[in-house]
Amino acid sequence: MELRTAATVSDFLHLLGASVWVGGLFLIAIVTPVFLMTGASNARPGELATLLKRFSPLAFASAGTLIVTGIFSGYMQVTIPAATNTPYGWTLVTKLILLVPLFGLAAANSYLVSRELLRSGATSLKRFVRIEALAALLVLAAVGWLAGLEPARQFAARNGIGVEEEVTFSEFAEGANIDTAIAPGDVGANSVTVTLTDRRDVPITNAIDVRVRLKFLEDDLGEPLISLVDTGNGVWTGDEFKITIGGVYQAEVRVIRPDAFDARTSFRFDAAPTAGAADAIRPTRTVTWTLFAIELLAIGLIFIAVGTPVLKRLVPSLRPMILPGAAFSVIGVALLLNAQVFRSGFPEERFNPFPVNSASIAEGSVAYAATCSACHGVTGRGEGPQAGELSSPPADLSVHVPLHSDSSLFGFIRDGIPGTAMPAQLGLLSEDEMWHLVNFLRTFEQ
Repeated sequence: MELRTAATVSDFLHLLGASVWVGGLFLIAIVTPVFLMTGASNARPGELATLLKRFSPLAFASAGTLIVTGIFSGYMQVTIPAATNTPYGWTLVTKLILLVPLFGLAAANSYLVSRELLRSGATSLKRFVRIEALAALLVLAAVGWLAGLEPARQFAARNGIGVEEEVTFSEFAEGANIDTAIAPGDVGANSVTVTLTDRRDVPITNAIDVRVRLKFLEDDLGEPLISLVDTGNGVWTGDEFKITIGGVYQAEVRVIRPDAFDARTSFRFDAAPTAGAADAIRPTRTVTWTLFAIELLAIGLIFIAVGTPVLKRLVPSLRPMILPGAAFSVIGVALLLNAQVFRSGFPEERFNPFPVNSASIAEGSVAYAATCSACHGVTGRGEGPQAGELSSPPADLSVHVPLHSDSSLFGFIRDGIPGTAMPAQLGLLSEDEMWHLVNFLRTFEQ
């Protein structure tokens, strides 16, 4: 499942809402003068009132759908606030401004119908309906203009609007502030700078080695840890880092000092192809699916509100709206409660959802002590107290861990290794604990 699935569904709902509301509005603008013509049957105004009362709940549901789907679409096409300062962004702002009087006129027309002013001439109703139809035409004109413009996020990315020139991250680990900068953080040649300071921002100058790895998370490319060059005053640099494929990367930093434990930290960034600069600003999976879930839940609640006679006196023909409303709500709640969607994007992505940092390593060390150290030993070299009792000697983790990807290590922990004494930990450790354990195992790398 990709982001385009959510975007396609949202666009369909947006188009459906606009078709029902604006299409129905144009029809009413045409037939209202006919129903209220001088000399018309006395039953005509009453029939028009019935038509409008039936249409008002549909218009309310459609307008609500337009609002929530419009918010989602705005995020997908604009993504960052800085991208508003683009042709697409300003046209979108114009569309939003035009929607304000359109909603106001719709509310006024609904008030006229609810007060049954049709019986006293309905001159105001005819005028408001025509003005509302005109406002809808202006909104459609803005929408048509939007369709011919490049999405704001792409225009902004190509012109450097809101795009950082480097990727930066900072974390405090083992008594050291580790400030990391990757420039430019895109496909191609990259330089990495790591600055070490203590709690008082005084440079740490006694580090023996600082190693960095830019690890592609969507596949195992076997990237090695590369030692940086000490340029003095706590600053370490390296310019031999080359990113060959676009995607999500994890920058892993290891600081080796003689007077402290090795400090490890990591962070993730999205490397965009240089040739695809227009795609440098992209919606994130977490935000996209969160908004989509909220969108479906909101639409469901709107449909239920419109279709429930307890909340509002509605015609019986609208009561079936409760069923699709409930369906939308259930799907929205299910997505919101799906923690895997928010943590790593989608269940089929098997890269580690937790970056390597001090918190994750601490969690993993607890799991290691409880399930692994008895065989693999404290140092991971296979010298645990129960190692001699096993049918096959436990692996030296300092040798084997660097040979496998995170997903492979996760599989070994979860399912065990057939033909060896390595048991499955499924049922003993949670999925999160297994991923934290994978991060801790990385500390055994040489």
